[in-house]
Amino acid sequence: DSGFATRSNTNNLALRSTAKRCVSKGEEFLYLLPLTSCKHTFETVEQEQHMIIDRIEPIALRLPAPKRPANVPSPLASGDICFTLCRVTTQGGLVGYGECLSLRPPMQNALFATIRDAIAPHYLGKPVGQKEALNLAARRRFASFGRAGTVMNALAAVDIALWDIAGKASGRSISAMLGGARRNRVPVMASLDKYDHPGRARQRVEQALASGV
Repeated sequence: DSGFATRSNTNNLALRSTAKRCVSKGEEFLYLLPLTSCKHTFETVEQEQHMIIDRIEPIALRLPAPKRPANVPSPLASGDICFTLCRVTTQGGLVGYGECLSLRPPMQNALFATIRDAIAPHYLGKPVGQKEALNLAARRRFASFGRAGTVMNALAAVDIALWDIAGKASGRSISAMLGGARRNRVPVMASLDKYDHPGRARQRVEQALASGV
């Protein structure tokens, strides 16, 4: 009834419960855990292992740029738009996807390598539930490379993928996990190429307005 048993009389009890070893006043005791507690413990451990980050894979995509009017030059020399995605897989098989801005092939190459060689080793083997702490630790770790640019973009792709996994695991939306949606409508923006040429910027604004954005 006390929940304790000496070493000599635990053989039979071991079949019915799991024991936790402790020492009191120089004598060794085994504290017996009920099977229900053990089951809960095992399930908790299994769930935690299910959410361990197992793989982080950058994905390089190139898509043809949309056609523009003849008087609106493309900002992309290659004519293709480059996307850099990130696929994160947990030990339990959950998969999340993130994305970061790349646009041009040299930027895409740099982001691909940064995710694979710099960011991924920092996250592998860690639980998804620590995503915010891991993000902060990574920012501190790579602070000497600046607080913007390639490292931050690569880190963002991994972070988005982890939130994707967390949402799938919990069955909740990202907005719900962040405290709940505050509105059901949001304004949209037409992104301009550059602001260094007034005539070109005016053309792009007129084009965006004409599209109904």
